[in-house]
Order: sequence, then C-alpha cells, then structure tokens
Amino acid sequence: MQFEVNKCDSAFDSRCEGKTKIPYTRTKWDEETGGGLNSPREQINEKTSWIDGSFLYSTSEPWVAALRSWNRGMFTENDDIAGYPPLNSRIIPLINPAPPHIHKLLNPERLFSLGDPRINEHIGILTIGIVLFRWHNFQANKIANEHTYWSDEEIFQAARRVVIASLQNNPDIFIKLEKIYEDINTLDAYVGGMLETTDAGMGELFKLIILDQFLRLRDGDRFWFENEQNDIFNKTEVEEIRKLRLSDILRAVSDINPSEIQDNVFKFHPNDPCPQPFQVNATGLERCIPMMRYDYFSGNEVTYIFSIITLGAIIPLLCVAVARYLIIRRRKNGVSLIEMPKIIKKEPEQTNRVSNCSSDSNSLSNSSVSRLYVDADIVNGKFKMPAIEWLSDNFCRSVNFQLDLSTGDILIKKPRSKTILRKLNIAKSSQVSLTTTDPNSKSSYGPFMLISIPKNYDLVIRLHDDKDCRKFMKCIEDCLKKFDTPLIVQFRQNDALLESAETKEKRQRKLDKFFREAYSRSFEDPKLSDKNVDYDESLSHSTLGIKISKAEFADALGMKVDNHFVERLFACLTTKNEDVVDFDEFLQFIKKFAHGSQKDKMSILFKMCDSNGDGKVDREEFITFIRQIMEPAGVKMEYHVRLLN
Repeated sequence: MQFEVNKCDSAFDSRCEGKTKIPYTRTKWDEETGGGLNSPREQINEKTSWIDGSFLYSTSEPWVAALRSWNRGMFTENDDIAGYPPLNSRIIPLINPAPPHIHKLLNPERLFSLGDPRINEHIGILTIGIVLFRWHNFQANKIANEHTYWSDEEIFQAARRVVIASLQNNPDIFIKLEKIYEDINTLDAYVGGMLETTDAGMGELFKLIILDQFLRLRDGDRFWFENEQNDIFNKTEVEEIRKLRLSDILRAVSDINPSEIQDNVFKFHPNDPCPQPFQVNATGLERCIPMMRYDYFSGNEVTYIFSIITLGAIIPLLCVAVARYLIIRRRKNGVSLIEMPKIIKKEPEQTNRVSNCSSDSNSLSNSSVSRLYVDADIVNGKFKMPAIEWLSDNFCRSVNFQLDLSTGDILIKKPRSKTILRKLNIAKSSQVSLTTTDPNSKSSYGPFMLISIPKNYDLVIRLHDDKDCRKFMKCIEDCLKKFDTPLIVQFRQNDALLESAETKEKRQRKLDKFFREAYSRSFEDPKLSDKNVDYDESLSHSTLGIKISKAEFADALGMKVDNHFVERLFACLTTKNEDVVDFDEFLQFIKKFAHGSQKDKMSILFKMCDSNGDGKVDREEFITFIRQIMEPAGVKMEYHVRLLN
C-alpha cells in the first residue's frame, strides 16, 4: 500500500511536486500459504505470537541479558535519569535507524534500550514500555525483600512472571457481542470493521475478532497465568492478579498522588480526578528528520572526476583481459576445434522418441545414442556436475548435481555450500524416465534433462552443452544397470518437455484441487469446490485421477511423514495399494466421517489404534496413538501416562 503525501508538505514534499508517496506494508504472510481452501493464508509473527511482554523482555536471551543489572533481579536503570531505562550506549540494533548522513546530526545513542527494537518509534509504546520497566523493578524489589535467600535469577524470573500475568489480565475484552451481518462474504472485513467504528470505539466485528484472538491466545498458551496445571501461580495469586488494573501499576511506579488517578485510566467520566490536560501533540519533541534525498556529490567534485577517468581506462582493459582468458580456455577445451556430434538424428515423422533400457533389443548401450556417450569423470564413485534447476516458468536456481553410483542417490546441492536442496534415489524405484531436449531443437537454451521417478515430483535441470548431456545420460544408465532398474529415454522439444514436467508447484495445485473436490462431494457443499475450474473429462482425469503418497498426505496435515498418527490414518485410507491413495478411497473415508454411523466412525478409530492388526487394542497401542496426536501440539503425555500406571 502507498499513502499519498499532501502537495507542498513541509517535510516530505518541500518542492511541491505532488508525487511523494509513503510505502506501507499492511501485513506480512507466508507466501507458501493462501493458495486454496486447504492452505489458508498464515500471518507471520516475526517476534512472538504470545502475550509474553517481549517488547520489555525481548525474544532473545543475549538481548535481555544486556538489559539486566544482575542484582536483586532488576533491570539496569539510567545513571542520569532515575526510573528510566539506560540509553543505547551498547548499540543494541534498532529497527529503522537513521540513515548514514543523519548520524552526523543526531546521536544514535540517545535512544532508550528495551526489549523491542521498535520501542523508540512510537511515544505510546515507549511510554507503556517505561511503565512496565518500572513495574518489573517494583516487583523485583518487593520479591527480594520477601525472599532474601533467593538468587538474582529466581527474583528476575518471578518478577517477569508477574509482569506478564499483568499484561494477560484484561477482563474488559471479554464482553458479549451481537451478530451484525447476515452474510459477511459480500464485504471486505477490514473495510466493514472500519465503517463500524464510531466515537464510542470499535464496532462489533473488530470486537469479535479481538475477542476470538484473545481467547485463542489464552487457551493455547500453556504458560497463561490462569492455567492451574503449569504451577506458576496458586489460586490466591491468580485472584490478586485478576484484581490488578493499570491504574494500580501507575500508582506503584510513579510519583503521582494515588487520589489523582481514576481507577479506569482508559475512560474519563465526570467527577474523575484526572481529566486530560490537553490533546497530545508534537510540542516538545525533537524535530522529525524525513528520509529526504542526500547529495553525496556535493564537495566531492574533484574525486568524482578522477574516479571517472580511472574507471574509463581500467574497465576496457579488464574486459579485453577477460575476453582473452575465455577464448584461451575454450581453445584448451577444444570447443572451437571439435564439432559436437548430435545425440541422435531426428526422424521427420516423429516428434517424441522413446528408448527402453530394460529391453535388450532396444538397449541404449546398443543404440546410436550410446555410441555418442562420453565417459564422465567419476571421483570416489560419485558423478558431479554444475547445472541450473528449473522450478517454474518464473524461477530457476544454480545447483550442483551429484549422483552416487553405488547407492543411486541423487543430491541437489547449493553451490559453494554443503546445503542439500533435494534428495532422490533412482535405485529403489520401479522405473526411471529420462526426457531430454531434442538435439535438433532450434532453442538457444542448453539441453534440459527431466528425471521422473514414481511417487516424486519431477526434477528438471539444464546442462551446459551436449557434451555434458551425454556424460549425464551415460552415468544414469551405468548406475541403473547395477540395480536392474528400467530406464525410459525420451526426446522432446523444450516447450513440450517443460510443459510435461510434474514440478512441485504443479503437483501442489493438483493436490489442492484434489482435496477441494473431495471435501465438496463429501459434505455436499458446492462452495468448497474450485469455482474457477470446469472439470471436463481431461482435467478430471489429470486432477482426480492422481494418487497421493504418504509424504504428500502428511504435508497436507502439517505433520511429519514418520508420525505414528499419519501412518495409522494413511493405513486406514488405503484399500487397494499400501503406498498411495486414490480419489475414491479418500472420498469414501471422508464420507464416513461426515455421514457415517457412530459404528463406522468407531471402527475407523479402532483400526487406527490397532497398529499390529491383531483385532485388539492393548494399552501400549492406545497410549502411543494418543501421544502421537498430542505431541505436534506441544502437549507432553509423560504425566498422564504415569497416572495410568
């Protein structure tokens, strides 16, 4: 989003151009989400999603350690201004620092140091931060006096728990709400919520959203102060925290007379002792210096002239030297002396040709293709080659391809790094399909290689030239011969090759349509189906005819593939094949949950618990099943298992 600046604004449009805009990011989200019904958009919490006082305590232990005094569990206070946090003399990184040319005008160490790098951006956040800073030291001093034998760490953490509980205690947010819209699908939520806002405050929609969010934060936080099972506070302490109000904190940490602060500091009523003295404004604040353009050329004219002269002489010489080096290198490699033979001659009546390595009569080693193979450099039983991996029409990346001929493992690695981007195994597959660019193709791009392995999305890489292509194919064939794995080789035009590639992105789109249609038919709700897709015969076969693997099923659930719950649920889905699930199997399973009888549902649950298939569910099977369900949510079962013992 961009906000237009008023023409002739004194700070941002001093030249009266009327073109200045301030960029603003409304929210950040995970770009891998939001693609459909099964993948709603997930917002990104860059710091923390909990109400944990992180703007005071930070989310980094080294950060909060730099703020502590390590004495009586207190934060370090400012030496010059009592009751305030110290200035940023330790140069803790802050968000939106002043640009380099402003550093000579303002001292970057003049800002306060608290747990959040944004603390100095807004006067309201800074104010509440200082209040809670004092509230922590107040609680620490109180706890240290009550428990003289406690260590600094015990006092600090106890005060920290009280401060966090004070933030979590917000009874005013839990109010009864009324439904305002019969159909909110016709109105943008943000626009509608803003239109509901009145002088009395926010409307019903935003109240409901905030209520729902706070309920989720409370119920999902195992450290919430009202959670009696975490043993952080006893019932008496919880009741004391519930009675705590912001006015109590202000009275405790300030020199204001307690009778001069009303109990509810958020609203002013007649006869309250503390009316608002004036409207908050920028009076008394230091002047805001906007991010204006800076003329780095001014005062450096002579240096600039000599730099241009130097660069004008060096760059042409450097280009000549690089060109000469490349020519010498190509001559050493024989590129300009030897004409690269074609992989195979193109047959005029055929556009796609297939060779089957599993057949002796059509074996590649006896074909015209294999006579043009080039032996590759094998080091320690591994074939390595730089390549470019093609992921989609808009994204490619440089990678290092590695094939272990002894195991059949293919590793796609990040250049100049040991990071493994992808791993495949061609030895354990029932067959491998290898599609390469037709050698008679007029495309200016290098040869593409498409490797298709069942139960995996395709790997598409682009090689440097035909010589690398022949080395690649030779190594693939030699490796598969050791494991008697069939190899299918095809030749296609680049466009057809890339179009046929079942990439991760294409596969994900098909899976999304797969789950959408399954849920739509199971729950008999057309709204769940993809309205933008017409399921003709070909599309229905390509989308609903696919089979999903256990790994893809686990990914759709957001769980690991080796999770016991995933394994048992997948075992209940499969009726024809243990490795994959087709659309009919998945549809029938969902229908049982949606419309099946109680007996059908209990039968599925029993089968999921019966891991050994003996028709009985013993105690260990039941505990293992429940534990595997709970652990992804962060719930530990050891305590409850001990009770069962």
